[in-house]
Amino acid sequence: MDRLNTGARQPPMESEQLQAFNERLNQWISSQGFWFQLRYSMAGGSYSSATFHLLWLMFRIFLFLLVIGAGCGVYLVKRVDAKDFPKQMAATLGKHLSASQSKVEGFQRVQGHLNLRKLALTGGPDAYYSSINAYNVRCDMGLLDGLVGKWNPGSILVSRMDAEIRAGAEDAAEAGRHAESFLKEFPAFEANSLEVADATLRWGFSEYTRGKIENSHLNAQRSSDGWRLQFHGGRFTQNWLRGLEIERLVISANAAGLTVEEGEFKVGQDREGSVAGSVVFRNVKLASGDRPAVSGSVRLHRVSLESVLPERLAGFVEGSISGDFKLSGSTNSPDGIGLAGQVVLDGGDVLTLRDRIHLLRALSVVDAFNSYRKVSFTEGSLFVKSGGGTLDVRDVKLKAKGDVMNLAGRLRVRPPTGAEVEKALSRGPTSELAPVFASDVTYGGEGDTRSPDSSEDEKSDLSLKKAGEASQKPAPVDTGYFAKAGMGQVDTSKTVNQGKDAISRTLRYEGAFQISIPGDSFTRAPDLRSLYPADPATNRITIDVPIEGSIYEVTLKQAEDIYVKGRRRE
Repeated sequence: MDRLNTGARQPPMESEQLQAFNERLNQWISSQGFWFQLRYSMAGGSYSSATFHLLWLMFRIFLFLLVIGAGCGVYLVKRVDAKDFPKQMAATLGKHLSASQSKVEGFQRVQGHLNLRKLALTGGPDAYYSSINAYNVRCDMGLLDGLVGKWNPGSILVSRMDAEIRAGAEDAAEAGRHAESFLKEFPAFEANSLEVADATLRWGFSEYTRGKIENSHLNAQRSSDGWRLQFHGGRFTQNWLRGLEIERLVISANAAGLTVEEGEFKVGQDREGSVAGSVVFRNVKLASGDRPAVSGSVRLHRVSLESVLPERLAGFVEGSISGDFKLSGSTNSPDGIGLAGQVVLDGGDVLTLRDRIHLLRALSVVDAFNSYRKVSFTEGSLFVKSGGGTLDVRDVKLKAKGDVMNLAGRLRVRPPTGAEVEKALSRGPTSELAPVFASDVTYGGEGDTRSPDSSEDEKSDLSLKKAGEASQKPAPVDTGYFAKAGMGQVDTSKTVNQGKDAISRTLRYEGAFQISIPGDSFTRAPDLRSLYPADPATNRITIDVPIEGSIYEVTLKQAEDIYVKGRRRE
């Protein structure tokens, strides 16, 4: 019985041993790797056993991937916070944008957006720019952008940008590299759109080639062969055109150069508050190459002379002009960009000469019936050509309102020669240096020392001889400085250089005009009446007017002679 009872209890023990054996087998199989487990399950295991092993493997794989993903996520998030990440980004940007120096300040990545407080680039030899400073730059940036795949930043937004653009090169090869740096695409960075709320672009290496677009809203879109740049608002300047208000400026840039698709500008009111004028670019192109040639034309309509003439002429000549002017020259040549065209006064435009011109003031003193304080020409025409800092005005035929004066002749305005600069310096501070440093000392300007309450007759009776002497007196500060220099109390080398620079900016005027005034103008001046008799056929007096010297010297000697010989007699 005992044996029988013992035999009856054997099966449970065998079941426990089998279960333990299966557990050890499963553990061993689990330690053999995924592919062994998969082959074992598919080869001999039961369906439930295979399912169990697969689920267990999948769970382990999931845990493994979860850990790896969490680690990668932490790395991707933390990598942009690394101390050297901005330096790495600056170096990468500098390399792709052909910069010799690059700097990133205030980098942040917030909610999928990249933010830079400032990006500063200094152009290398192959760059199309000399410098770029961009502020508050923003674009899209995913976790993997910059690591794998192509980075699509969307529209790059910039609050303010200031850039110096190279408008030429030393040779054609360098010009080609500049164009390539501007037009090239980036395989890992899909930059197709740029918007700048306040853009200022400058170009040109000399006074005659400098130009700029100031404080304009820029929208740049990549086209099939380059970029399309749209400017709204702000101001445009190109040497002889200054401060044009941009209404719409659209430029297409490609390997062939720049083409102005649309160019519409407004010119502000003149001193008398006349209606603002307009400027329109027509077929204006800037060819590519080391000497980019300019072509096309500019249409001026009621444009104030203050926007096209040298600033020193303010107070001497005023008014507005209209006409079509052909463009020529280059942004990378000593002569710069020039224009040439005919100006016709058709009743809407007026050219006004003020009595800061010495001859007009003298005529106002001696003429018994007419005033020349403000001579406004409303009829006639003239041809204008500029380039290389020189302005040629020829074929002048103008008639003033009220027939008070007719004007004919030509005028050339140019920078002084080296010999003229040296001659002016050798004369000392009492000669040509005075008008340079005290340009408004001539009465009628800001430097007029007379009381504002002086009557017009008192102002007219002021001797032109005295006025001429006054215009040659240097400003007090300059006089003292030059006096000290003459006494050897200061080093004059720096002063001489400054004097050369100042005189070199004082334009020289040369030419000849002929004016005609009413025949009764010298009724009370017998000496002048005999010197300048009236033509019986026209009953007009003709006077030849030679032009020579600076704007402060023009007609001064002739005006003094007229004043002395023809002082008004009551």
